Amino acid sequence: VDWIRLYKAGSTPLEIAWNESDGSGTASSVYLDDDADFSNGVLDLIGKFRATQTTTQWDSGAYPPGNYYFATESSEGVAYSKPITIEPMPLIKMLEPDDQGGQDYAASEMGDAWDMKDRRDVWYWRNLRDVTFSGGIMSATPKNGDGYIHLKVRKPINAKKYHRLTFRFRYDGPFDYGAGTMGRFIWSSDHTNANLYQTINDIVTYPSWQTYTIDLTTAGLDVGSIGWKGLVRDFRFDPLEWRARRRFYLDYVSLKADDAADKQFVIKWRQQRAASGATRVDLYYDLDDQGFDGRLIAANLAVKKGINKFKWKTGKVKPGLYHVYAIATDGNNSTRSYSSGPVRIRHAR
Repeated sequence: VDWIRLYKAGSTPLEIAWNESDGSGTASSVYLDDDADFSNGVLDLIGKFRATQTTTQWDSGAYPPGNYYFATESSEGVAYSKPITIEPMPLIKMLEPDDQGGQDYAASEMGDAWDMKDRRDVWYWRNLRDVTFSGGIMSATPKNGDGYIHLKVRKPINAKKYHRLTFRFRYDGPFDYGAGTMGRFIWSSDHTNANLYQTINDIVTYPSWQTYTIDLTTAGLDVGSIGWKGLVRDFRFDPLEWRARRRFYLDYVSLKADDAADKQFVIKWRQQRAASGATRVDLYYDLDDQGFDGRLIAANLAVKKGINKFKWKTGKVKPGLYHVYAIATDGNNSTRSYSSGPVRIRHAR
């Protein structure tokens, strides 16, 4: 597969026109090509047209940036157009706020993040062998299909506040979902009451290092009907299931609150791909993450290489949960993108 493109049909039309020098009125086929050499093949057939038709609409949105030519083939032979350039779109990635959140439960409530630097991050484990903590990585091999880790929870987790789960994980051997290469998180308000345990749906995991982020307030449940609510006193991770007895590696687990601000919040973004001209950005905030119909934060901000920052003064913004989005333009094209997570504005009394 060379490339795949998903686009809105008819959003970027271009009129193609041609004529015939001898006026014989012969039918023509119109092609798209990436060079002016018909002998080495063409990219695409745009259409076959009757002698009376000498114009058509070409949807440029279907094609990636680059230089293109149009070729007509008729009884008169083959003729090429001058090249046309589809410019690359300005593309940025919103970094903050994000779906991983801000304040970390373990670091802020217990003074010790679940960074797997040593076994103090874990309350206990079962059905695991050769457990090690080295270089900030916990590693072990399941003895059977039910190996698990209970993370240390010295203070009950306020589920309403801390709900953004992120972990970084990998295992040895090939991916095999049928054998159980998936993980689960399980939690309860009472460690001694099996009826209160809630189990998240399978999290499909992979052999290479991957970072997984889940909003537990909206995650589907395999077992339980309570969900992520109330005070959580037990938080368990099952790294692999059933026959997937592979050695696994856990870098860290974080459980965070929404990004938050009182008087100011630093919005961050990065330019993912250089556009044809200098990229400028307008920033907005919205009540949801759809529609691009929010209120302006700042306009015409220059975009530089690397991470870009803007200090949003939120002191006069009404308290609430907001999504931030950016509209990037280079003078020819523009793109729009939302932050992956919201920011909660609250003001100290």
